[in-house]
Amino acid sequence: MSLFFSEVPILSIEFGNPLRVIFGGKRKDKKVVIKNFAVETLPPEIIQGGQLNNSDYLLEVLKSILKRFKLKSGKTLISIPAQNVIVRFFNFPYMPEEELRESIKWELERYVPLSPEDINYDIQVVSLVERGDIKESRVMLVAVPKEVLSPYLDVVKKLNLDPDLVDVSVFSAVRTVIMNRKDIPKGNTIYLYTHDNVAEFVVAKENQPLFFRSTVMEEWNPQEEVDDLTKSFMLEDFVRKIQEAVNFFYMQFPEEHIDQAIVTGSNAKNKDFIDLLEAILNVNTEVSPGSSVNINDLLVLNLKKQDKEFLGDIYSWVVPIGLFFWERL
Repeated sequence: MSLFFSEVPILSIEFGNPLRVIFGGKRKDKKVVIKNFAVETLPPEIIQGGQLNNSDYLLEVLKSILKRFKLKSGKTLISIPAQNVIVRFFNFPYMPEEELRESIKWELERYVPLSPEDINYDIQVVSLVERGDIKESRVMLVAVPKEVLSPYLDVVKKLNLDPDLVDVSVFSAVRTVIMNRKDIPKGNTIYLYTHDNVAEFVVAKENQPLFFRSTVMEEWNPQEEVDDLTKSFMLEDFVRKIQEAVNFFYMQFPEEHIDQAIVTGSNAKNKDFIDLLEAILNVNTEVSPGSSVNINDLLVLNLKKQDKEFLGDIYSWVVPIGLFFWERL
């Protein structure tokens, strides 16, 4: 392996439909080197609502991809769909992080409607809040039912891969968007990751996440062929469903407003979708990755004849790219 790359091969997997996989490494200048990639559209019943229903099918698909990559083992970064993920934001008395983690462990049932034994979770301190003599930590808690996460991890382990990181798809997508910008947007920004009939978003105040939501338009199967008129009605219904999810933000933060939307994912390529979203949400909308920072400042493509194909669909790859940059935000 070249000295410019990490010693261990890195595999980045976005579990979802379609399934997206990147094989690469990291250079000393922290740029990501992409050596190969694969995308596979799965039968709709394999992963539904973020739940993996057929591990054996997914295992065989990934075996075929790894054979194509000529990869037998390696460090693995994975993202899972947001639909079954629980995210909570709350203030907690300030204390060192180790003590904070221990204290929250005993109070999980205040924040998560599941038994602590039935979930995998992690916390992140997103800011410090000081009001007079009172000092608090603003905490983001992310929890996933074990019955949702375990099937994905089992597939990874059966492939002799080392699962080094588990993330939520929209968080990895936001990471790519932020890394591709010169600065953090001012005010409240909705970061929307959307593909086909799936929408996941985070509302952040500058660089601090405030709100998380995901939605799926179950009545729309993207793999079914429909005429243009029907598709336009479905598209409007989908955007209306996103608007309903955004309304929960306004219910929770009635004094706040959203200043701009940044959209990524394969739907970002659909001008009709972007125009509808901008009109219905009534906010300025930007598509990312954009031209504010060249994506090549983050990536080195070693794909031979496939470079143009990959960059031409860069919006669709923001999640597996963002997994590589986990430690940089």
